[in-house]
Amino acid sequence: PLHTTDFSGGNLLGQWSPHFGTGSALVLRGYYDHTFRDVPTQFRERRHTLDLELQHRWQRGRHDLLWGAGWRGSRDEVGTTPLIAWDPSQETITVGNLFAQDELHLTDRWRVLLGLRVEDQSTMDAQLLPALTLAWQVSPERLLWAGAARAVRAPTRIDRDIRIPGAGTPIVVGNKDFQEEEVVAYEL
Repeated sequence: PLHTTDFSGGNLLGQWSPHFGTGSALVLRGYYDHTFRDVPTQFRERRHTLDLELQHRWQRGRHDLLWGAGWRGSRDEVGTTPLIAWDPSQETITVGNLFAQDELHLTDRWRVLLGLRVEDQSTMDAQLLPALTLAWQVSPERLLWAGAARAVRAPTRIDRDIRIPGAGTPIVVGNKDFQEEEVVAYEL
């Protein structure tokens, strides 16, 4: 027999953006999302997500400074089916961050971007994520840049908590000790 997929949800987004005169702007954003998905015999999930972010931009002289903070919390409740199970069946993952970036105009054609983000997630230790980019405006139509940055991918529920099949002897089992993955990227 065919099974009908049940999907429902909704979200709400709000933003407040006062301006404080020339060279200064603030943005405060809030987002809430609720989803429910049920694919009989395969997958069932109810998820609530709240995301808050504050950014302040300040421009003075040769500096264009952007700084802020953010927080996200996501709670899920997943059901066991013959195909997939989750251990635990409920989890809340939170992510907090602080960041700052300065775009420094060295000359009319040269600028450097320096950035640092500190991110703390409930599934890994706090991480420092620096970035550096040097840009040269060769002509009005051409920009050359070189940069380096560090990024980290946190373990997900699939990495740590999945069991396939959900009933019987599992073939695939998530690893509770799954570690974050790191990349140092260079671009030109």
